[in-house]
Amino acid sequence: MDGHGDARASLWAALDRLGLPWRETRAILAEHYGVRAHAAYSWDVVEVPGRLVSALLWPMSVQMLPQFPTAYPAARFSGAAFFGDDAELNIQRAAEELRLLLGPAPITTQYNTRRCEWQAGAAAVRLTCWPPELQTGRLHNPAHKREPRLVTACHVAVTTGFRRSASPQEDTWIRSARPIGPVRGDRRMRREDVVSLAPYEAEVAFVREPELYLATTYGRVAASADRRALIFCHTQLYVVPVKAITAFRVERLSPAKGGGGSWLDVLCETGEPAWPRATLKITSADKPDALNDFGARLAAHFDKPFELGELTPDV
Repeated sequence: MDGHGDARASLWAALDRLGLPWRETRAILAEHYGVRAHAAYSWDVVEVPGRLVSALLWPMSVQMLPQFPTAYPAARFSGAAFFGDDAELNIQRAAEELRLLLGPAPITTQYNTRRCEWQAGAAAVRLTCWPPELQTGRLHNPAHKREPRLVTACHVAVTTGFRRSASPQEDTWIRSARPIGPVRGDRRMRREDVVSLAPYEAEVAFVREPELYLATTYGRVAASADRRALIFCHTQLYVVPVKAITAFRVERLSPAKGGGGSWLDVLCETGEPAWPRATLKITSADKPDALNDFGARLAAHFDKPFELGELTPDV
């Protein structure tokens, strides 16, 4: 296990000691603890055990959005700590408590926030507050009307960095993959940054641990040798069984206020009744029709439909 892996394992062990049920699937969490409307925000949540810091306004919780697959662990937990009506005091007290468990970390100013962070690969614990003196104007957050203490509270966020390891079948697919063409992700990213970027929770069914495969997959779209899997890697490593693919689609924007461009998606069945189809971005381009031929070629390669979106203004 490398340094990132060792640090992440230590952070996971700390979450276990705190009793945070981060290994449980979202379905099990919902069954055990129930789903309710958040006390201050508008979304549905499951409130869970595991007190990271004292003085929480409510238990740590996970969001229950329909696009989040229920068969996978929840990967983001959040709460808010309130020790008093002073934002700096709140983040300092929360940081002092977490230092006993996670070690020292500095409190820094970032734009209009004060932050403290413990990061280990794609896993992290973050503290954030919005001191009134750092705001250029009043914060208009409806949640503050429902819970005024949120104005100075310290927000506590846990990102577990959960990604499934490739199964033996998926490992064979990845190692046998034959490149079809290049893909473009975030231009600010480097290959090694993929290890440290947590996936979107809506995509975890198709994302796998990337580190063993980055040298051969990063920046490429490929097909397994038996053509039973689509594999591509930019911000994450995606492994998509061909049987789950319903279509490839190019969305196009003509220059207007913006410069225009296009992106190529793969549409996939999820098996989730509440969110039966997922959309994964494969690559993007700066011109409206730059990906038309590539998208059609990918669709033909996997014997799937190809859809060309209407040209719409980039406003």
